[in-house]
Amino acid sequence: MIRLAGTADRGDVCDLLAAAKLPLDGLSETLEHFLVAEEDGRIVAVAGIEVYGDSVLLRSVVVAAEHRGTGMGGRLSDASLALARELGARHAYLLTDTAEAFFFIDGATVLALALLGVASLIAAHAAIVVPSRGFAR
Repeated sequence: MIRLAGTADRGDVCDLLAAAKLPLDGLSETLEHFLVAEEDGRIVAVAGIEVYGDSVLLRSVVVAAEHRGTGMGGRLSDASLALARELGARHAYLLTDTAEAFFFIDGATVLALALLGVASLIAAHAAIVVPSRGFAR
């Protein structure tokens, strides 16, 4: 089951992100836009978006090792982009330096992060993948 994350989920979300060596920076500001996937009452995957006007940053998509390869990451990414649309986003961006193959979209363009021009996103990320056909995954 995929659902919005709540305050009580913060520890489990942080544990999954830390296990995947993903940053916790900004988590307190964005937890309201995080989704979690549960199986047998346990959070096994997480994905979040950060909202910047009519744009969103898809971030922190992680699936517990034992649930990888089941399509859960794709379902969470799709649900996150659906949430972005509900919030009025027209553009979606993705920062990654470890999951290019998972997120690669035909026609996608890999840009240097500096081209984005959003100072708060520069952190420790190496590339941004911008879908050329809107939110399609």
